[in-house]
Amino acid sequence: MLDAVKNATPLSDAKPLFGAPGRLELIGVGGVFGVWNAIALGATAGATLQTDPGPTFLGTAGLALALGIGFGYAGHVIGDVGELDEGGGKLVASGLVWGSNVGIASAIWLTDIVRPQDGGQAALAIFGPIVTMGYVGGALGFTAAKLGKFDAAQVSLVNSGGAMGSFLGGMAALNMLQAQVEGAGPYALTYIAGNAVGLLGFGLLGNSLDLRWSETLIGDLGMVVGGTVGGLGMLGVLLTIGGSADGRVLTALMTSAASVGVVGGYAAGIGVALLLRDPNAPKDAPPAVALVPVTGAARDQAGRIIPTMGVMASF
Repeated sequence: MLDAVKNATPLSDAKPLFGAPGRLELIGVGGVFGVWNAIALGATAGATLQTDPGPTFLGTAGLALALGIGFGYAGHVIGDVGELDEGGGKLVASGLVWGSNVGIASAIWLTDIVRPQDGGQAALAIFGPIVTMGYVGGALGFTAAKLGKFDAAQVSLVNSGGAMGSFLGGMAALNMLQAQVEGAGPYALTYIAGNAVGLLGFGLLGNSLDLRWSETLIGDLGMVVGGTVGGLGMLGVLLTIGGSADGRVLTALMTSAASVGVVGGYAAGIGVALLLRDPNAPKDAPPAVALVPVTGAARDQAGRIIPTMGVMASF
């Protein structure tokens, strides 16, 4: 028994159950992206061939199972072959998500340009850009991970920038709608530009701010709270004072208040996180709340040693 204990691998040196850090995100998002590919293929094929929906749904379900598992495993392989660290794996996973997000705006624009005449063309115009841009985003994420060094906090900042840029682009598009701007192109380009500027801008910000991953989450909380308070607060003011202001003015006031709330809330959240930081704590220190596996041993009534396993919560 003593020899077994001496030869046991310490918990700190044990190989992670699901592979290297960041691999789970890549496997999970890759699997979801595979399912999305199956849905896009099934919907496009069904709309083009106009077959009985029953077999189409069954085929799509089988394809979703195969591609979900296959793309998930492919994510694991890409992470290992590409020697991606935690930040790299998270960055590729984020690239798949944000690329697909840009593809949604691109699909709206393409549909407006092509004006499909049947269901097959419409499905291809809708699903094609979303799936394609997902691949493009994943490839860009992989390239960035190989050319640069991103930790988990920096990737979290990139995701925050994408969310903020998408929101601000959407607010700008609402004002364009009130101004009756024609065509889907200006709306799509505005949204895509906001997304791209947010991703790139916060990617650069991550190189200048020395943040921990948990601190970026406080910034995200501030962004959500600030946007909600700003938008609803302005709506409450407008409803209280009443009046018959022009629709463009009302939209401008509400979107501006929400946008200022998002940007200001994020900045305030990051500021609070930095103020509360322990200056003596290392960057890789555990978060304020953590669950840690605990091993031990106990003797039963017969005097035999029984190994135990539990979980300790620290605050």
